[in-house]
Amino acid sequence: MSGRIAKLPPRYYEMPSRYKDCFYLANSSFFDSVNWYLHKAYEVIFPDLVDKLIRVSGLDEKEASARILNLIEILDQCDNVSDVRFPVKTEDGYFDLIRCFKVRHGSYTGFSPNLMGLRISPDITRDDIKGLGVLSTHRLSAMGIKNLGLFGAIKIESKEYHLEVLKDIIQQYASRCLKEGTVCVHQNSSLSIYNGYFSDGSKDLTIEPDMNCDGTMAGFICNRSGDDGPTDLAASQGAFFGIHHFLNNELIASNLAFPKGISGKTFVIQGFGKMGSNLAVYLQSAGAKCVGVKEENCHVYNKNGLDVNEIISFKKENGDLTGFELAKPVNDSQIYKEDCDILILAAKQKSVLCHFAKYIKAKLIVEAAYHPITPSAYMTLRGHSKIILPDLLICAGSAIAANEEHLREQRETSLSMIHLDDKERFNANRQVLPNDLFRAIEESRMEQYPSTYAVANVVSNKAQELLNTCERYNLGFDFKTAAFTMSIRNIFDRIFSSRQF
Repeated sequence: MSGRIAKLPPRYYEMPSRYKDCFYLANSSFFDSVNWYLHKAYEVIFPDLVDKLIRVSGLDEKEASARILNLIEILDQCDNVSDVRFPVKTEDGYFDLIRCFKVRHGSYTGFSPNLMGLRISPDITRDDIKGLGVLSTHRLSAMGIKNLGLFGAIKIESKEYHLEVLKDIIQQYASRCLKEGTVCVHQNSSLSIYNGYFSDGSKDLTIEPDMNCDGTMAGFICNRSGDDGPTDLAASQGAFFGIHHFLNNELIASNLAFPKGISGKTFVIQGFGKMGSNLAVYLQSAGAKCVGVKEENCHVYNKNGLDVNEIISFKKENGDLTGFELAKPVNDSQIYKEDCDILILAAKQKSVLCHFAKYIKAKLIVEAAYHPITPSAYMTLRGHSKIILPDLLICAGSAIAANEEHLREQRETSLSMIHLDDKERFNANRQVLPNDLFRAIEESRMEQYPSTYAVANVVSNKAQELLNTCERYNLGFDFKTAAFTMSIRNIFDRIFSSRQF
């Protein structure tokens, strides 16, 4: 047991200095930044965890506090990280050395290893994949999905490879990092691997496509064609449902000085990939007005409004927005300072930094990518009374849809076997939605699948739970801390019920 445990008084938790210090570092690691948010939530919920352990164990206050601290240390680090390299022959006859990763986090939670995110990016690092593993555990837990954090990545720029070479790379990744097994692609474009146990101890593994990964690439693993389906769209649908819930909340709308609802709001969106472009279409169809789009190499802003479908068509034809009317060379922070009601961050981690956060004019900021706001920028925005919708909720749609499809295909109908909270699962099966959500789906012209209703139910329920958690712990509108608090509570409830203390 560490000295830190022995020195702390009962019912008090102090963030480890490693994570505390990253608040002041502009170049702090992704893993440390994620843990700053997580351990901020531990500070909030620690007294409750101690109280609950005392009730279920009969331990005294001092020993219960020490046990909780010990469990936090066990849960803190990733269980393992695979870092694999292999050569792939390219069209010119030379070989590229491909690097890929796989991380596992949260084994001690007792959750199942059935769902894994997969990212394809030339910028991914070993530290990034560790941070994504931590985020995966807590994103799933916060949504009531009892899967531990698995995440994989291939460190390439997929656009640089011919289709056949890309197929070879992805197939080799599957064989080297996922081990052998029979692979099939669900109709929803998530990937499942059956018949064979993997290093994760799982019998089957469903892949949740992430950045630059889609149904086509999932299909490469088993020599089948894959198309975009419910899981690809569920990411943007989940984000839309989250925005819808908060903008229709009287307290939030009043605080933002907005009329309730999506209609009439202006938004700027950073990142116009699948997540961002689909979300923009839904918002525009629901009556919001897009006034700005930021891509990696340029941005477009027009206070009078932009046609989202026109931008999508231009990008599809030209590859990016260079040459689009009103497009300007990229300035990393300029578009964030333009007038709008909502700023949507749908690109990548650490997009918003402290040095320009104070200039952001949007009142509502939506984390439609993993960890787009650094800790110091987050506190700056909170200090300027901005409301931030957290990635743990906004980015959960594809995981909910993949999990729902996995359970449906496995025919797991027993309540003792389901992975979603019982009430939410029951509602999702019956496709019971409030009238306002049905209207929102119709108004946004959203593609409707069985998973759409599951996503709508879970996101709406968890959005309300975020509001309740903020009220319970007197967090104001600190939804990021509330989301991690929800996840921690779910994890420790599982640990306490299984007597793993």
